[in-house]
Amino acid sequence: MSHTRDWTESSPTNDDWANEIDDFLRYLARDVRERMELEHYWNNETDISQDDADGRHKPGQVSVCLYGTQAQIDAISPRKGSIAYNTTTGRFQIYDGSAWHNFYLPTEPTAFKVRVTQKFEVGTSYSYKTVEWDTEDYDYGDNFDLANYKFVAPSDGLYLFTAQLTLWKIRKDTDAFHTALYVGSDMKAHGSSVDTDFGDMKVGSTIASQLKLDSGDEVTVKACVELDAWTRLEYTSGYQSTFEGILLCPL
Repeated sequence: MSHTRDWTESSPTNDDWANEIDDFLRYLARDVRERMELEHYWNNETDISQDDADGRHKPGQVSVCLYGTQAQIDAISPRKGSIAYNTTTGRFQIYDGSAWHNFYLPTEPTAFKVRVTQKFEVGTSYSYKTVEWDTEDYDYGDNFDLANYKFVAPSDGLYLFTAQLTLWKIRKDTDAFHTALYVGSDMKAHGSSVDTDFGDMKVGSTIASQLKLDSGDEVTVKACVELDAWTRLEYTSGYQSTFEGILLCPL
């Protein structure tokens, strides 16, 4: 709101009756101004013609409750619901009435879904082979490397992955279909299927796993059979062999 300031720091002068308190008033006004200028516009410093900007917050220079180190945050006695930015950890925190807790602001989602839509043979003789995904349904955040069949974690966090693979056929009683979730060269989850009833039937294997990843970690799906009779993944419907993942929360 536009307003007019009738008082200035140069008044009253020493010639006026208020000369005993004019220095005090000047110093007080200066102190208020210097503190306000840390986070607020003062005296239309950006555009003198825009009077309604006087006193408004300066974008990018406003601390909500507190902007400081972990020690500075721990030293205050905040109200429930207070918000702080922790310069030690680089995270926002909220006070629940008894303790500070990290919280996360929603950003662009990190999620993907890929599938096999053309012929692919899994490994044989218990030798795992990376599944060659060839089609992306979506890749929010652009973190799935389709050319190299892997997801690359964009940040430290908790992630959830699900892989569903369908083998064209499996030999009754004698063969087994294995699937695994790898981070780099380390297996993190495993699933397997056998057919003890009919034989020569399609068989599926599903993996679902929550993983704590570091930025740059690479996640792949690998599969194999114990023998070598049938090794082809089923792909004719386009959705019988899929891999999907999502970032649950950053850490």
